[in-house]
Amino acid sequence: MVERELALFTPIPPEQNGIADYSYHLISALQPLTPCAIYANQPDGLLPPGVPIRDPAQAFRYIRPGDPILHQVGNNPGHIFVLEALRKWGGVTTLHDQNLHFLYEAARAPQSLLSRNMIAGSEKLGAVFARHWFEDNVKTLANYALFDMLHEVLSLSTAVIVHSRFAKNRIRLLYGAEMAARVHVVPHLALEPEELDGDDPRAPLQITPGVPLVLTSGFATAAKRFDWLVQALDALTTRGVEFFWVHAGKERPDEYDLTGLLDRYPAVRARTKITGYLTEQQLNAWVSVCDILVNLRFPSVGESSGTLARAMAAGRCCVVSRTAAYADLPTDSVMHIPVSNAVPALAEGLQSLFSNPGLRASLGERAFRLAHDEWAPETVARTYLDIMTTFAKRPPQTMPRHNTSAQRFAFALSASTLREDIAEQTRGIRGSVDIRLSASSAEQLAEISLLQPHLLQEILPCDMQLHHVAVEPDRSHLHVTAEPPTGVVLALQGVFE
Repeated sequence: MVERELALFTPIPPEQNGIADYSYHLISALQPLTPCAIYANQPDGLLPPGVPIRDPAQAFRYIRPGDPILHQVGNNPGHIFVLEALRKWGGVTTLHDQNLHFLYEAARAPQSLLSRNMIAGSEKLGAVFARHWFEDNVKTLANYALFDMLHEVLSLSTAVIVHSRFAKNRIRLLYGAEMAARVHVVPHLALEPEELDGDDPRAPLQITPGVPLVLTSGFATAAKRFDWLVQALDALTTRGVEFFWVHAGKERPDEYDLTGLLDRYPAVRARTKITGYLTEQQLNAWVSVCDILVNLRFPSVGESSGTLARAMAAGRCCVVSRTAAYADLPTDSVMHIPVSNAVPALAEGLQSLFSNPGLRASLGERAFRLAHDEWAPETVARTYLDIMTTFAKRPPQTMPRHNTSAQRFAFALSASTLREDIAEQTRGIRGSVDIRLSASSAEQLAEISLLQPHLLQEILPCDMQLHHVAVEPDRSHLHVTAEPPTGVVLALQGVFE
């Protein structure tokens, strides 16, 4: 048991956020084991009885040195305050997403921090793409695929919790063994849906008894590969295979036009219902009555799915992509679909499940056993406490070390770029820096400035934040000659955060 009150920074229900739901159930399992307090931007949020909700801005009134702190971090604006709390308080972090690019953009992180996160994952590639982004205003979808923006969170956390071996191995490959040594795999907790209480959600749809019900869930996104699913289901309609598909989630047409996709496949559209956003209880109702849950991901960055864990705990037959975190799932507990030539494989797999209730039941039974053993909330909560007890008070090994006094560097200014020279000399520097660029005369400085209108932007490392610029006489040779100085110095003060 953690002796002191456990402080959790996390979104909570009713925020429409799967991590908020996860946190509610994690807190419910932790509360009997240790005192907890929640720091969230929702004073009217939903929590188990007896758990206080506190304003993150008032955390200084409660948190003392050595207190255990846990952050739940995901890739959306609802976690900006959690990222800020991690910077201020440190602690253990549950990393729900293996890419935080959107979070950092939503948080309006400074250019220097964005650049440092990019360079940390790939030094040379990150520097090139950072220049394209911040100097040429060129950014493409490749940035999101190449740069996960995890470095700051990994560095500030005393320990990091992920939900799959894939996620830990990915961090090890990108950030090294020392960083990965602080990463711990804790399965996504699984909650068995409550018994159906009230009306059967299928009733208004008038689905013919015995017709298999396929369920997908959550916000519709391209990575969930609805295009594969729709094409596979369309192929089955041409074979006369009966089914009904319910998407239990909300459309965001500006991100993914699921209705537009279905309009191109009228035979599938006639067998489909999109519910819109559902409460947890409403989602539970659909999980409890579905025959097959389809949960595809490609490309994947190692994310897990709360609905998948819930469906497995309910003993439902689940179909997933054979990639990333989903590839970790036992092959006897889910049906894996390859990401190569996926549509025909998905069509064949679904047809075999539609026609064979025994196969569905066998996969569901093994999924049930896994979820009620390793993924049970009580088991997950005890694992969390073990990690918090061991690592909560340890300082992170790779916390950036800031110098109390500015480090000084001097370079001769010329018409050729100094970026590579400055970057080489300041590599690994953290804290304040003074950089002095000397020119032979004010005329030379003016000439170079005219030739390179964006001189400082072009020569300073992308991860340096500039605070002050001044032009001064070059007095470095006054000890040699009494002649008035003709040279000038471009004096720059900044910081590598």
